[in-house]
Amino acid sequence: MKTPQPYAPIAVLFSTLALAACSDSDDGTSGGSAGLTVGDSLTGVPASDASDLQIRQKAALNASRALGINLSDAFTTQLNNDGLGDTIDDADSVDEEVDGFMQTALGLDDSNAGIERDGNLITIDLDDNAICDETLADRAGFIADREECLQIASQFTVQVDAVTDDTGRMDFLFQEQAVVSIGYAPGLGSYELSLPGFYQMSSYIADLRGVSGSAPETLSGAFLVEAEVEESNETVSAARLSLRISQALRIADSANNTDISIAPSEIVSLRTNDDESVSVSTDMGAISAMFDTSSQGESVDDTGNGITDSFVSATSGSFEQSSVALTIAAVTAQLDIAADGQSARVRNAGLGNSPLSLQINGEQALSLSINDVSMTLSPDSLGFDSDLTLGLMLGNTFAASLAGDDPENDLSNASASVSIPGGTRLVDQDNGSTLVDGGSVSVQISATSPTEGSVSQSLDVSAGQCFDTEGEEADDTGLPQLVECDSLQP
Repeated sequence: MKTPQPYAPIAVLFSTLALAACSDSDDGTSGGSAGLTVGDSLTGVPASDASDLQIRQKAALNASRALGINLSDAFTTQLNNDGLGDTIDDADSVDEEVDGFMQTALGLDDSNAGIERDGNLITIDLDDNAICDETLADRAGFIADREECLQIASQFTVQVDAVTDDTGRMDFLFQEQAVVSIGYAPGLGSYELSLPGFYQMSSYIADLRGVSGSAPETLSGAFLVEAEVEESNETVSAARLSLRISQALRIADSANNTDISIAPSEIVSLRTNDDESVSVSTDMGAISAMFDTSSQGESVDDTGNGITDSFVSATSGSFEQSSVALTIAAVTAQLDIAADGQSARVRNAGLGNSPLSLQINGEQALSLSINDVSMTLSPDSLGFDSDLTLGLMLGNTFAASLAGDDPENDLSNASASVSIPGGTRLVDQDNGSTLVDGGSVSVQISATSPTEGSVSQSLDVSAGQCFDTEGEEADDTGLPQLVECDSLQP
């Protein structure tokens, strides 16, 4: 199994932190998401009883620690047996790099930073030269030069709103708007990137560089990366890393006929448990996307001498425009992998309470529905712990592609349904077929052709029977067929 690179989503936040660390005096107010997690304190010392130096030191440590060494200890120890530990990209250096930024951003790195405190709110007026030394030394790829860095720095303020001496939140504010907000505690780091703030900062940099570009009319939402570790006797026993849409995402621009929205969602969560098992889950909210696409039309030979009009199309800019509309009610699933890597369970895999729908130019191109289903996987079998009901419909756009280049087999639509009751177990056979070992499998397929009319095929496989899509007993349609069973694999 290949899992997503856990640190890839965080790279955007690191880049933003590097820019946000370029800070100078600027009055601002704390902003960010109310959903930002602030974890539990180890000391319980109220922030009012701690000095600003103690608060800033622990904020820098805790904000970087969860993304670095702690996760490295947990993930590389518990995932390597499954080959999943390869996804950790030098987490020790991640901790050191983020900690370096935090130390400088919070005025702890022998800089001439100005520190002001009002109750539990600490505002840091940073030394631009120290910040830009740090930025240009390690991450010169996106900062053009020192002068640019100093101009960016003049737009930033960093604030720490402490709850206790070792918990709280910090905000990197660009022109008084939060770009990155961080909830921190021992063993927990919660990192939120605000799209409006990030866009405002990016637009400022683009203006500095003389780069022009069109902005969407609406850009809202936030991404949240959260990293947490659990320790027992000073040893990491479990760890969790998640990427979420913490505030509803919306990108809209009438000039480009674009309108994309995603409800607050958990895009992916990866967790190692104290028994060395691993869990990966997703819980996406409603998704709606409308946009236009263009593709170059097919070449057509209008000359009669084998010369097509592809050159004319390529040089004249002749493109086909399509309007696409996608709606998804939800996407949910959880995969639990056993510590030995030999078995896994999929739970609550589904698409919500309505089908996934894809329309192209106002016509239904695809519809897919699947109920919440749970399954158990082993190296040679698949067991259904609950009923599976799956439905698929292909409109003309996709159904026509099933016929390939044969115009006589042109399809205007096609549909398929699969029904498997809970308790069914499918077992791989030595001859490549699949045995229904308890339960049943029912498949119905239909299609409509302008030349052949409606055609349909069904298959019902009972317990003790086998099916396959290939082999001597199967036909050449690629559809499942009943075949003779082979002995079970030992």
